Amino acid sequence: MRSKARKGHDERLACHVVATVLGVPVKRFDYGTAGQVDALVHYPDRVAALELVGDHDPTFKRQEEAITRVRHQIEVNGASEVMDGSTGQHSHDQEGQRSTA
Repeated sequence: MRSKARKGHDERLACHVVATVLGVPVKRFDYGTAGQVDALVHYPDRVAALELVGDHDPTFKRQEEAITRVRHQIEVNGASEVMDGSTGQHSHDQEGQRSTA
């Protein structure tokens, strides 16, 4: 079971993603009250309900937790370039040059 704080974080993040993709404001509506939609999508001509759901597969969650423990970085032998999965930033090889490997 996710904590209330984690659920709130997940819902804020989901609202941000939906607002960014649709290009319209999305406001959280449900703050723990049963039977309420999670958010409202404010289109120029109407308001729509948004219900957020999750599929919390146990195998995926274990993998996600393991990757988080190593700060989203996995070293691969023979690779001279590393991409940080959480930021998408590339590291450089020892000469300071970005590798194309």
